Amino acid sequence: MRGISRGTAWRLCAGLALAGALCAFQRPFRVYLSVEPYDDIPLPPDYQQNAEWVFGRLMYPEHPDGIFGSRRGRRGFGGFGGGLDWRYGGTGWTQDYPRADRHFAQAVRRLTRVDARSVEQPVNPDDLDDFFNWPWLNAGEMGDWKLTDAQVRTLREYLLRGGFLMLDDFWGPEEYARFNETIGAGLLASCLERLSGLGVAPGRITLVSVPGALEVALALQKLAATGHYDALIALGAVVRGDTYHFEIVANESAAGITQVQLDAGVPIANGILTTDTEEQAMARVGQKGGDCAEVAVEMANLAREIRNEKRTA
Repeated sequence: MRGISRGTAWRLCAGLALAGALCAFQRPFRVYLSVEPYDDIPLPPDYQQNAEWVFGRLMYPEHPDGIFGSRRGRRGFGGFGGGLDWRYGGTGWTQDYPRADRHFAQAVRRLTRVDARSVEQPVNPDDLDDFFNWPWLNAGEMGDWKLTDAQVRTLREYLLRGGFLMLDDFWGPEEYARFNETIGAGLLASCLERLSGLGVAPGRITLVSVPGALEVALALQKLAATGHYDALIALGAVVRGDTYHFEIVANESAAGITQVQLDAGVPIANGILTTDTEEQAMARVGQKGGDCAEVAVEMANLAREIRNEKRTA
């Protein structure tokens, strides 16, 4: 029988040591308050057993206008919510937690060959020493989240590194609008970061907000008419719903932006995402804003070169 070579044995030991180190750096399991007390279920017997896959639950701050936000003062079925500190549970991120998390892990165990842990892992985006140790995350009721700028950057970096984020549970246009705040913030953050890298001073940037994608073209038209801008950038997101409305908004928004660009002669980088799912929108946040910054600067420089050539001709 052939034995394991010394080199192979060294690589095997190194691999085991690396796996052990990763587990050592991960935060220990703990249970938080659920906004729905019927979700407080007993721990499974093997909850302390390590596994190769863990259901990560994204913790996040509550939007003040959310279902359980401080402005509404509404509370969950157990009296939680209503402005509690999200870091201790009892707010929107704990809806369906931990019952749904453990049901999902059970399904992974039964339907696949993946070694899944029986319990979930709530993950705090402010805890940078731990956040990137969990490659699979789920965010529930994200129509009620209000991520900080730092958390948006962290989540963007997480996705760029290959992390997986599953988004679940929208209840009506109000929640979608609150979710879209985070998408817009992510696009803006990546755009401003790239503009800075290209040498554009913050004082030369004007920020304007509009209610929706169909209002973007008019705002751009007014800005272009001032003659103060070398280029304009449109940022936002339109996510497909269950009706034909998505096609109307996406098409008319893009057509309006193109028309303004041609009529005014001012370059416009169109960074309004049109995606089938919320996950696709989040995955593109980190790249699209930066891409638009590069397009705007490049087209502004090109337009200036063409004007200079005409003057010298």
